[in-house]
Amino acid sequence: MNLARAQSPEERPSTNNSVGRVIVLDPSSKLAQKTDRSGFIENETFQELRRFGMDALDWMARERVKERERRKAVEKKTVGRGVAVARASLETAVNAVPAKAREEVRRAVRKLEGARDREIRLLREDVQLYRTLGTVGTTTAVFAHEAAKPATQIEKMIGVIETRGRSALGSEFEDRLGQPVRLIQRAAKTLRTFAAFPLRLLQHEKRRTGLVDVNAVVTDMHGLFAPFLADSGVTSDVSLVDPRPRIRGTVASLEAIISNLMINSINALNTPGWGGRRREIGLRSEISGDAVLIRVADSGPGIAGLAVDEIWLPGRTTMPGGTGLGLTIVRDAATDLGGDTHAIAHGELGGAEFVVELPLAVEDR
Repeated sequence: MNLARAQSPEERPSTNNSVGRVIVLDPSSKLAQKTDRSGFIENETFQELRRFGMDALDWMARERVKERERRKAVEKKTVGRGVAVARASLETAVNAVPAKAREEVRRAVRKLEGARDREIRLLREDVQLYRTLGTVGTTTAVFAHEAAKPATQIEKMIGVIETRGRSALGSEFEDRLGQPVRLIQRAAKTLRTFAAFPLRLLQHEKRRTGLVDVNAVVTDMHGLFAPFLADSGVTSDVSLVDPRPRIRGTVASLEAIISNLMINSINALNTPGWGGRRREIGLRSEISGDAVLIRVADSGPGIAGLAVDEIWLPGRTTMPGGTGLGLTIVRDAATDLGGDTHAIAHGELGGAEFVVELPLAVEDR
């Protein structure tokens, strides 16, 4: 139960929120205990019973999700009425205030409501933004899953072509077909890597809150991006601080920060019309006081035509055809982790440099 909840925590039953038992009548003694009495022999009958238990837990998880959605629907319908009642109650209370102080109280209430309305507007904009990104993510995951199939077929067919070609052409194969075959093999491998990328980012367990090893996530993301970098002719350098810094949060949040910064750098190096010869990206972790700094720099054209403090705003981008959402995600993820973000128009490698500052876990301070 707990393993399934760890892999998919959305309303899954666990030993902390569920109580129940399964009673099995076994007059034919199809279930046989192990000799050490530590459990049952995993025969076909036991496997069937386990499948029943897993199906029951999956059913319970689905029912819990349905119940949650029903509660949300009711809350959405009643929240408007609740606000109206609260506002009427507040107006009654204001009218009960002595006349001399009443206008001052009304101004304070209007100021509070204005601040609340601004907050609601920002939250609604964030909801719309992340719904859009969620749609993009789930669609990409579907395409990625399906893209793995033709990649496998291409790899198999090019293997057949190579085998038959070498048999038919002998020593002439290399001169006539060697290079095209290798190019197709490399393209198929790259396609497979691209397909695996979003699926790895969407793994459920990465959304669990806990202690996160910053260096481990940076290393993992760099390895995940390695085929992208090689395909784009980009060299990269990773410099990680010791001892290994940890933050309290989720792997998914930190991956969102690093992946969006790396994608931003790759896009910068591919800027149309930019004539730079050096194609470099640098990743670095540092410790500064009670915080860990994550730096991502590139040798691209830098930040131009846009104020540095505006680069984090939704829709603001220096990339032709860019969405302007990647750095907004970085900012929001860093904020959720209790951190901050900074941008340098022309950093260590000559191009843009982005610094994410995150508080170290209390255990590591």
